[in-house]
Amino acid sequence: MSLGLFFEAVLAVAAVFIVWFTVFVLRQLVRNRLGR
Repeated sequence: MSLGLFFEAVLAVAAVFIVWFTVFVLRQLVRNRLGR
C-alpha cells in the first residue's frame, strides 16, 4: 500500500468525521434554541 493512498484514506475519514461533528453541533444548537 502506497503512502499516497494511505494519506488520501486518512483525509477522507477526517473529512467525514468533521462533517458529522459539524452536523451534530448544529443540531444541538438548533435544539437548544428551539427548546427556549
